Amino acid sequence: MTVRIARIAHFNLFVAGVVFLIALTACAALAVGPRQRTTRSNSSPQPTAQQSPQSATSASFDIDRRPVRAINMFNGNLADPNGKQAKWASDDATAIRWLRSTLDRNVAKGYTRFVFILPAGVDRSIDPATGRKVPMAASQWEPLPPSRKSSLKAFLAEWLPRHPAVTIGYYAGFDLDPDPSDINYAGHTVPDFNKESDRLAMQRLVTPWIDQIGVKEIWWDTASKSNRRDQAVLFSHWLAQRGVKAGGEAMPRVWPNYNGTLDTKYLNAMPWMALINYYHQYDPKNRWTAGPRTTEAFVGLRGGEKNTSDLDLLGFFRRGFIPWVYAYSLEDRVIKLWRQANGAGLQFPHTQTTPGSELGTSQSKNKTRSRTRHHQ
Repeated sequence: MTVRIARIAHFNLFVAGVVFLIALTACAALAVGPRQRTTRSNSSPQPTAQQSPQSATSASFDIDRRPVRAINMFNGNLADPNGKQAKWASDDATAIRWLRSTLDRNVAKGYTRFVFILPAGVDRSIDPATGRKVPMAASQWEPLPPSRKSSLKAFLAEWLPRHPAVTIGYYAGFDLDPDPSDINYAGHTVPDFNKESDRLAMQRLVTPWIDQIGVKEIWWDTASKSNRRDQAVLFSHWLAQRGVKAGGEAMPRVWPNYNGTLDTKYLNAMPWMALINYYHQYDPKNRWTAGPRTTEAFVGLRGGEKNTSDLDLLGFFRRGFIPWVYAYSLEDRVIKLWRQANGAGLQFPHTQTTPGSELGTSQSKNKTRSRTRHHQ
């Protein structure tokens, strides 16, 4: 009997010890806070605090030297209240047939990088505060009719997997507006991404394109102005962490006075694009260059550039600028000249961004420099 009582006592002491250890562990957990949650792949992280463009390097984004073929969903069509291209402004079936035909034709010619220009169009009203036209809307998803959203999503869900080399992006305005459900941007404000409200507002605009359409690029109008460029770089770097590239128009020139010198702090911090007449105006002697391993800078070519000589276009490409083609009339000619520039011995490295990857690491630098495959 004495042995049995002793065994029971020992067992009770063991149980008490286990309970004490469990309680101690729980207290320790409370002391250090909750465990880190596992972030879902489709979650939307918050942008970080203000980043200085001076700290940006060529590894802030993956360099992609493929030419852009811009799909003009907006072309100023007077028959549409928002200036949308006639077939895109038509019924859904007609719009998707036009889009499929345009993409298929350009893929056959060698283009694999497409940017949809203002899918919801622009507003033609006058801002009563300025007496000028309202700017291009940053909101290009919510103003689209539900049927257009569904048809575009269904088409790309079927088409993109059959063209794995292709990436899709879109071009929009940069400023925010209290009501993103339409494209009337009277009362717009320049976003300040140090404010949570502005971060969430821009996140609301871009997330449907990323999650539902699968875009890999977002381009912003007027992002290079002095009161916008810091914010553009900040949000561009946040989007890069989601595997989405963000660029701006036009070229970032040195401020103040916007003199004729490009500001390399910003030029190396994110991609930029400017129309060819912008280069002619601010760089008439063709002195600007774009380093293939540190920049991603585009020259925009519209229909009026069909009279620009091949030698002039080659000059842009050999100084490091990448073609951004708007016009059907230039599709064949520009891709041919771009390949000719590649054949002249220039290196145009391309790195594939991995969704959700952290950029700016030594691994990103090594990958950019080591790959020699050319996308033409």
